[in-house]
Amino acid sequence: MNAGTTMKSAMTACLLGAAMQMAGGLSPVGPLAPGTAHAADAGAFLERLAGEYRGRGTAKLNGRDNTEKVSCKISNRYDASSKALIVKGNCASTQGKSSVSGKMTHQGDSVRGSLFASGESAVTKSEGSVKNGKLTVTTNFVNKTTQRLTRTIQIIQQSGSGFKAQFYVYDNSKKKFEPSGQLSFSGS
Repeated sequence: MNAGTTMKSAMTACLLGAAMQMAGGLSPVGPLAPGTAHAADAGAFLERLAGEYRGRGTAKLNGRDNTEKVSCKISNRYDASSKALIVKGNCASTQGKSSVSGKMTHQGDSVRGSLFASGESAVTKSEGSVKNGKLTVTTNFVNKTTQRLTRTIQIIQQSGSGFKAQFYVYDNSKKKFEPSGQLSFSGS
C-alpha cells in the first residue's frame, strides 16, 4: 500500500471511527472481538452520529515510524429506512488530501459495512457492535495490486457534541493490534 492509500483508509476509519474506529477510553482493546448489542442500541448510536463534523488527530501512515497530523471534515447522515449511517468527507495530512466515504448498517445485534471505498483495496470483511457506549468495528481489506491483507479495528465513542475515534492495525511481526491513530471530532 502506498502512503495515500493508507492515509485514506486511516482517515476513513477515523471518520466513522470518528464514528467508529477510534474510541473514548483510547486504550488498547482487550480481546478485540466485537461484542453483542441490541438493534435499538446500535441504531440509536449510529443515529446520534449524524451531523456535520470537523476533526483533528494523528495517524501512522504506511512505511512511516512517526504519526502525521490529520484533519478531516465529514458529513454523517442517518437513513432510517435503510438503517444506515452514510459518511462522506475529506481528510488531509502533510502527505496529501483524500476523500472518504462509508456506510454502516445495523440489523439485529450486528453492525456491518465499510468505512471507505478505495479503488486500490477491497473490503473482505467488516463487522462490529455497540457495547458500553462504544462502537467497535473490525475490518479486513486486501490491496488489489499487492494482495496484501490489512486488518484494522476502529473504536468510536461519543464525546460532548462530537465523538472520538481510535484505530488499530494488526502488526503481523508482533502478532497483535497496534495503535495507529486517533481523531477527535466536534460539530461544525
